Amino acid sequence: MDLEKKIRLSVVIPAYNEASRIEETLRSLHSYLTGVSYDSEVIIVLNNCSDKTGYIASEWKGKIPHLSILDIRTNDHIGNTKGYAIRHGLSRALGEYHLFMDADNATDISEIEKVWPEFEKGFDVVIGSRYTKDADIKIRQKFFRRLLSRLGNFLIRVLVLPGIKDTQCGFKAFTKKASRIVFTHAKVYGWGADIEMLVIAKRAHMKIKEIGIVWEDKVRSMVKAISFVYTFIELWNIFLRWKGVTIRTDEKK
Repeated sequence: MDLEKKIRLSVVIPAYNEASRIEETLRSLHSYLTGVSYDSEVIIVLNNCSDKTGYIASEWKGKIPHLSILDIRTNDHIGNTKGYAIRHGLSRALGEYHLFMDADNATDISEIEKVWPEFEKGFDVVIGSRYTKDADIKIRQKFFRRLLSRLGNFLIRVLVLPGIKDTQCGFKAFTKKASRIVFTHAKVYGWGADIEMLVIAKRAHMKIKEIGIVWEDKVRSMVKAISFVYTFIELWNIFLRWKGVTIRTDEKK
């Protein structure tokens, strides 16, 4: 049988120097995905890594079904180019549904169980949220990071995404059609990629559902304080780029 016709779920994980944490995430993926009734694939995207993330991930080949490792290098953007890594992974995904999640396993793959009912209701995009009433935060961020995050989400709602409480949670799922239109139109390289993906979905009149998930802050977060500044700059560029733009729905075919 053709592999593309078999796979139901593609899991894309952008990884930037995650040697100290990627094994825990892969162990969790292995435990969960080997226990489900459907076929899946996992795509690790090495995002300008300079450590042993790729070596550690390669040791799980043969254990996790359909595990592939992509190593990207960008000449014009150095460091953590999360947006480019996600798009690259989504462009290679074969599944009927595409999920991207953080390499630090802040939200466990098992939370996908909450996503399936929303797809069955007809939603095109289902995003995890830390700020809905049904969210379960096991370990909270420090106060300063929470403050910056709340301020950022307020500006995002005002400028481009009214009604969405948490655009930056790294647990987002798409139907295959929705995924294709997102990665073909997205341009942002950095942390603002999450915002742009949802803006594109809105401009294409996709149905978006925000659901509360179990989430915990990781001690060695790759998101530095200066990243909030870069994200705000990207937010403004996204606002200017997509203001008044509509994506024709027949482009999703």
